[in-house]
Amino acid sequence: MQRESVKTFCASVLKDIAKKHRTFPADFEQAFTLLNHHLCPAKPARPLGPKRLIHLHDGEGFEVWKFQVMTQGLRPGQWPRLWVGVAPALDLLVPLELNMHGNNYSDNDLEKSAIERMAEYYRDLSAN
Repeated sequence: MQRESVKTFCASVLKDIAKKHRTFPADFEQAFTLLNHHLCPAKPARPLGPKRLIHLHDGEGFEVWKFQVMTQGLRPGQWPRLWVGVAPALDLLVPLELNMHGNNYSDNDLEKSAIERMAEYYRDLSAN
């Protein structure tokens, strides 16, 4: 499965979290590898449990999932949340939103934003 660049949507938050937690860039890469194995339609393995990976939206040719990125030095309730889009027909995995507990964000707002971003991104890719 292809991976869209993190620079697409959530680079600034990734940089901010990396400043506070120096292991986060490596943790983020490892999380994406796990997501790729779990969500790849060609060879689906299921290394992630339902508490770590939550399905949020399905339809219109894409899916949106929420994932907790395990980060050294943080308790599970503090792990950064990553919203990813999957387009199985295009064999594509896209990071959409990234945030962490200390930023006092709204899950509902980020979920809505992630779905809107993926819908727009998918329409643009499908049109080309």
